[in-house]
Amino acid sequence: MSTSNSCPTVPEGLSFEIEELHMLRNWAENNLLRFDLELDHMEGSREYEEYASLTPEGGRHRLVTMWRTRHAVMVMPFAGGTRSFVSMTYALAALLVRNGMIEMRQTHLRGM
Repeated sequence: MSTSNSCPTVPEGLSFEIEELHMLRNWAENNLLRFDLELDHMEGSREYEEYASLTPEGGRHRLVTMWRTRHAVMVMPFAGGTRSFVSMTYALAALLVRNGMIEMRQTHLRGM
């Protein structure tokens, strides 16, 4: 009798809620950015059920990527480290579009 010690791997990124996707799409449109959602995305050894990216209209380079974990929305700007937020609302409030780039605001809102 053989037993397997392998555990099913849990993806690093889970699916967004529909409301979060609507919020992200609207935010992107209001800031003249293209919103892309990749399903079943692999990045190195990391697996994501959904992986969102924001790109300038007509551009090719991602300005920011986002994914959801069980307890947070993760945001990774092109130039900067990954930060976690308790909700999509807080994540989007922390983003600032300036000179064609997305920056993370320095001020912290409660819940971030």
